Amino acid sequence: MEPEVPAPTDPVDVLVGAGAVFLGHAALVLLTMVGGVVLASAADTLTVAIFVIGGSQLLYVAPLLAWSWRTGRKAFFWGVLGAAAVTLLLNGGCWGFVGANLSGI
Repeated sequence: MEPEVPAPTDPVDVLVGAGAVFLGHAALVLLTMVGGVVLASAADTLTVAIFVIGGSQLLYVAPLLAWSWRTGRKAFFWGVLGAAAVTLLLNGGCWGFVGANLSGI
């Protein structure tokens, strides 16, 4: 039988975990926009930014999840997991919207 996963006890730590993920997203978008201006037009840069957020999320979310779980910061863990889930849903919705609208081109 698997051990029970405790519920987060500190709501501030949950928000700090979610904030860490969204701060990582902001840094990636900034780096993509700055680097992308040299390489592509504004429309292409936006597409690259959307892809980078989704694809590279694992580079910092997985270590944050592992670290917070191993150190016992369960509330931080749930904040990171929640923010990653929201990002996954928004990224999927964005790509679905873009794909549906560009399918006729």
